[in-house]
Amino acid sequence: MNLRGSIVSVVDSRMFLDLEQVPYTPRTRLLSLQSNEMVICLAVDSVSEMLPIPATAINGNVRQATIPSWAAPYAMGSASLSNRVIIVLDVARLLFSEKMQRYKA
Repeated sequence: MNLRGSIVSVVDSRMFLDLEQVPYTPRTRLLSLQSNEMVICLAVDSVSEMLPIPATAINGNVRQATIPSWAAPYAMGSASLSNRVIIVLDVARLLFSEKMQRYKA
């Protein structure tokens, strides 16, 4: 797709993560991820809100029991924010993963 004048790949997050496929809906969104010069968009089911997470709120300890198995290879930590635990993904680890390099829709 064309994103602000640049051509970027779009990755279906459900297909990439080997999750059950569901049809796109009006709530489906594209999230733009960037690490250095690499940019991709992830098609996700929906986005409920976008929150800034201060670096001081990110804890490098991720208990395996608290995160879905699909997120474990890409998790860099968790953050406690407004009485919620949010899993923080490492964008570079996701973008440059072997699985992403072999991804084909």
